[in-house]
Amino acid sequence: MMMKLRETEFFGQFVSVVAGSLLLVMTCAFVAIPATLSVPPGAVAAAALPVHLT
Repeated sequence: MMMKLRETEFFGQFVSVVAGSLLLVMTCAFVAIPATLSVPPGAVAAAALPVHLT
């Protein structure tokens, strides 16, 4: 008998943990990135002048 992976309890828990982790990381990034740019979340940041590193 071959066990179907999608029907196992482990697979459901694994998908839940991965989805929850991704949601947490995306939420932190949504807050942290604008905070480092000094722009509130959802606002469009003003484009800075281009700086050439050469």
